[in-house]
Amino acid sequence: MNLRILLSLFLLLVMISCPTSDSNSGGGSTGYKEILPASPVSGSSKGFADLNGGTTGGTGGSEVTVDNKFDFQSAVIGTTSKIIYVNGSIELNQGIWINVGSNKSIIGINNAKLRYGGLLLSGVRNIIIKNITFHDAVTPGSGTEYDCISITDGSANIWIDHCTFSDDPVNDLSALHHDGLLDIKRGSNYITVSYCEFHNHIKTCLLGHSDDNAGMDLGKLKVTYHHNFFNSTNQRNPRVRFGRVHVYNNYYLSLPASETTSSMMYGIGIGDLSQIYAEGNYFEDAATPSKMYDDKDHPGYLKDVNNYLENSGVIVTKAASSPELIWAWSPDKYYNYTSDNANEPAENVKNICLTYSGADKPERP
Repeated sequence: MNLRILLSLFLLLVMISCPTSDSNSGGGSTGYKEILPASPVSGSSKGFADLNGGTTGGTGGSEVTVDNKFDFQSAVIGTTSKIIYVNGSIELNQGIWINVGSNKSIIGINNAKLRYGGLLLSGVRNIIIKNITFHDAVTPGSGTEYDCISITDGSANIWIDHCTFSDDPVNDLSALHHDGLLDIKRGSNYITVSYCEFHNHIKTCLLGHSDDNAGMDLGKLKVTYHHNFFNSTNQRNPRVRFGRVHVYNNYYLSLPASETTSSMMYGIGIGDLSQIYAEGNYFEDAATPSKMYDDKDHPGYLKDVNNYLENSGVIVTKAASSPELIWAWSPDKYYNYTSDNANEPAENVKNICLTYSGADKPERP
């Protein structure tokens, strides 16, 4: 085994066994230990967003209802705590980011939809986005740049819940005008994505944007994806670099793999130094549930825990050339949760996601 691989494994074990928290502002390290909740908090995300002081959004702040792009853009700026209700459909400007400030809850009512523009969460913290359909975040002309939601530059404590993401009504199978649906990158941390639906898209959820960004991303990008419905999304469900990621109780529905249709090319992408704890997911007609994208000198790993495969391929956990990893972290050391298939039939996860995942779906009792 060469020295570079040994060094990479050493760094990986250090990250796993000795986690430290980041600044409450979402950027820069302070060196104090992560705050682990002793018991579930009210409105718990059942994921990493519960750490680092928790994620409460605009709780306690003023409330405002918006139904047009001008009022929406004005409502979400600044750091003052605020609860913003998005009423009905709003068409944003194509190719324009809407900057969202810290301490906001953005909640959809009356079949809320945001089309065209993307939400940019850059260097912010404590945001909840819930019950909104995001679609057709298009890059005008040629090229891809805009996501439905982009979480970046050290943002922290973000909870995305009960939302729907897609390219609807278009079908951009070549991905010429659409980038990610929900991308998380550049040292962002303590994020939960729960009970969402993703469909009609190619590059779904990127977590960590570059193999060259280890200096910013190592020890961060701690994200939980749970009870999401990945409905024939082609790839990046998610695609992970560097992050310590818990992917549990999601439903993956696909057709045989193809790069030219909306069927699933792969489910979970395992990139450089990634540490993915994949638990209790239901893969149906998924030819490639997971796929390696790591560098041989910076091996990534996936831990396969009670996942269910129906007419699906094999879950790959590491590159054939990578050494075995002594897995030293588990999600239950960080936050309280229960995997739905722990004591139930595997189909329970599929049925839960079909019933509760996506915008305008009922809250789970």
